[in-house]
Amino acid sequence: MIYSAAVFFDEFHLFAPAKEGQSRMLTVSLAALKMLAEVGVPVIIITATMNDQLAQLIKDEVKKEAEVLYEKYCEGDDNEWETQNKKEVVVVGKTSCVHETTLELKKEKSVLIVANTVSTAIQIFEELSKHIENKEDIILLHAKLSKHDTGQAMQKLEKLKDKQNKVEKGKIVVATQLVEAGIDFSFDALITEVAPAPNIIQRVGRVARMGGKGLLYYFIVTDSELDGVYDEKHTKASYENLEKNVGKNFQPLELLKGYEMEYRLDEILKRILIEFDRYPVFTAQDTQRLYENLCGLLRESDIIMAYDSQKPDGESEVPLNEKQAKLILSRTKSYINERNEICNYELNPWSGCLSLRLQYIGAKGIVYPHEWYTPGIGLKI
Repeated sequence: MIYSAAVFFDEFHLFAPAKEGQSRMLTVSLAALKMLAEVGVPVIIITATMNDQLAQLIKDEVKKEAEVLYEKYCEGDDNEWETQNKKEVVVVGKTSCVHETTLELKKEKSVLIVANTVSTAIQIFEELSKHIENKEDIILLHAKLSKHDTGQAMQKLEKLKDKQNKVEKGKIVVATQLVEAGIDFSFDALITEVAPAPNIIQRVGRVARMGGKGLLYYFIVTDSELDGVYDEKHTKASYENLEKNVGKNFQPLELLKGYEMEYRLDEILKRILIEFDRYPVFTAQDTQRLYENLCGLLRESDIIMAYDSQKPDGESEVPLNEKQAKLILSRTKSYINERNEICNYELNPWSGCLSLRLQYIGAKGIVYPHEWYTPGIGLKI
């Protein structure tokens, strides 16, 4: 059916890498675009943070198969929408003490805090929790919460918003990049760890979403290293831009202008994927060999589930990437089979593609030590 439809890629920036260099996820995405273009399927790509380098790369990849139109939204394109949703987010400045700034803002506003790592988010949450009497006023969201705790946090957050998705004043959400897409809530103030321009723009998008006024604060974890998750030059460029605009309204397009990313595709993988799509002669065994050699197609994704050693059910599952899973498995040497039984893992966890090995032995996932997980806080690796 996909070949007889128009295909929308929403939030396309999620396929782009966080750091410069070869990206498997972007390679797979562009290979899919090329395949669709070859058979004439209309494709619409949507994102608030499309930079010129990524747009040009898309054009170069599909220009032989399809016409590419690149449209940027400019102020004045939709006056009615702009009037209804007019917002002003003021860049207040850098804060050296996140919890003090948050507690002050909490008196009159709802606050969203976004950190670049799970460990930083947890640290901020635990420090704030010491000073907040009503624990219903603060929520922690990140990718290393169990399925149960994630559901509880989202239910809690749903109760804090009104019909316009505006979070009531006095409430705080501490999160990671998880909130950059797919979370439709509006806050009065944002305190964000310095990150590249696209990430900052997505985070500011959670402030005054339906119009109005908002505040933007930013922080860095240390002065010597802006961030290890992203390329330092991109976080540094964002930091310098924010510093220059303290006291002014946040201008997303201006911030994005200074963002330049070198994208590199895995040309071998791209060719293999296109050949698989073009020619029906490849067998299931061919696909299996490809998967074994590459250890999956999206290596950057969280693809291995981990379960609590004392309660190995679906509610305790936490998604891990290959490296994190191998680290835990080297300690516990245990996995969960399809009957939710804990079994011994007898192979070397550091050898080969773990996700495939687990599939071969019928494992649902691995086991993490019960003491490594704190309810409401998450898995500390």
